[in-house]
Amino acid sequence: MKQIPLQLLDSKAFDFRLSRIYRFMDNLGASTLVVSDNANKFYLTGRIFDGWVIIDASRRDIRYFVRRQPELSGAGVH
Repeated sequence: MKQIPLQLLDSKAFDFRLSRIYRFMDNLGASTLVVSDNANKFYLTGRIFDGWVIIDASRRDIRYFVRRQPELSGAGVH
């Protein structure tokens, strides 16, 4: 099966968007953000998929939990 990258944004755009989210989370004192709606998943990845994006502000970590699309690959894809 051909592997398809989950992240379609270039790294500069992705880093900028994620830094804005981290800053907002820090201002709120939030440690974890769960993104489940398609509009925000598209904002973060450039793709719509069946699953969730989990952002951990304290560890500066992002994970993707994907259902029904095993061909998607990349760092943090589960």
